[in-house]
Amino acid sequence: ENAKKLADDLKKAEQAVKDLPADATPEAKKAAQDALKAAQDAAAPLNKVATAQNVADMINASGFTLKTSATADGKKDAASTGDEVINPGKAVEMIAGKNLTVKQEANGKVTYATKDDVSFNTVNVGDNTYVDENGKPVTKNADGTYTDSKGQPIEEGKVTKLAPVAMKAEKAKPATNNGNKAEDQPTTALNVSSSDGKPTQITGVGSTLNVKPVDTNPNGTPTTGDARPNLVDLVGTKDAPVNKNAAATVGDLQNMGWVVSTKDGNGYTDVVKNANQVDFKGTGLATVTGETDKDGIRTITVNVDAQKTVEAAQTPVVYTNKAGDKLVKVGDKFYKAGDVVNGKPKDGAPEVPKGDVIASMNNGDNNTNKPMQLANIGSNLPTVNDTNKQAFDPNSTTPKAGKDNKSAPITAKEAADIVNNAGNNAATVSDVLNAGWNLQNNGEA
Repeated sequence: ENAKKLADDLKKAEQAVKDLPADATPEAKKAAQDALKAAQDAAAPLNKVATAQNVADMINASGFTLKTSATADGKKDAASTGDEVINPGKAVEMIAGKNLTVKQEANGKVTYATKDDVSFNTVNVGDNTYVDENGKPVTKNADGTYTDSKGQPIEEGKVTKLAPVAMKAEKAKPATNNGNKAEDQPTTALNVSSSDGKPTQITGVGSTLNVKPVDTNPNGTPTTGDARPNLVDLVGTKDAPVNKNAAATVGDLQNMGWVVSTKDGNGYTDVVKNANQVDFKGTGLATVTGETDKDGIRTITVNVDAQKTVEAAQTPVVYTNKAGDKLVKVGDKFYKAGDVVNGKPKDGAPEVPKGDVIASMNNGDNNTNKPMQLANIGSNLPTVNDTNKQAFDPNSTTPKAGKDNKSAPITAKEAADIVNNAGNNAATVSDVLNAGWNLQNNGEA
């Protein structure tokens, strides 16, 4: 480049002398000649023959300096050597490091690319960017303010900084849901969190599960076809079982549930999915209560309240004390009905002695102190029909063989057996009317 400049300067000086006008002043002519001589003196070495040493020196001086550096987001290996002059004839080797490939082509073309299969300790995805409340990009200005893509200002409170997502491998934690065998336990876990340490949402994940339609009958009309609700199939088939190691999606959770039915009642059948409410209701004398204990166990109790059963007795016989107060049996103990709440005796409620417990008739006014008539009671004794001159066993319409209205329907031993086995049974009006005695003469009835 220096030689070319000297040659150009000489050429310009020669042209300046030629361009002098005929009437140029002596001073102008002298200045042009002096400039030409100076250019000739400067270019004089160009006319000399170069020696071998001159050529070698020139070649050696034509090399370049090789140096390396890193950007703000990059890193220079601490083991790197310093700057190096690469002279002609020296080789420069382009090496592909970890996770890289290098390709050399004709005309000095060298291409670097990442490998198809790479290995990293930690991977950060994304960059420190800013978005508005709708997820649209926002620019942070030098003065700390924010503007959208159209240059309109955005309030700082509506701006969110998106930190890069960091993915790294770490030791897995044992979990029995993976199986009981050692080979079923994972050894590695993938930690996906933002570079600022916050959890990261994962979207766009597809389900690996199938669904099965469920025949339901929620309102008295069976569902058919596409109207049937779906529940996820968590089993699969023998040839294609469910992959229990696949990730579950929100859609999977939405279709998880169970079937509730009253098939032995009104035929109601429906599915219960996540967050669906199920009410337990008691009708008539049944009450339903629920509680969550200190261990988090939810207990639903269906109870037919003995107190209410007594108070609204549908049967004519109830437990009472001798004063006629209705009693409730809790376990193997008796209490006054007013001392029992929701099937449990009140604190300090006195137990009624079993010897004071009697069975009383509950009349139409729901009262045990006023007598009531009993009808349709079966007889405990044989009967005699004077009109037909026949005798009958208790509650039988078949005449007893060999018995009539002139002979006792049973023997003394049979009568004694009745007293022993049914002496405390109720007697019917018929029993009373047929009660009598045998008149004997000389030992004959």
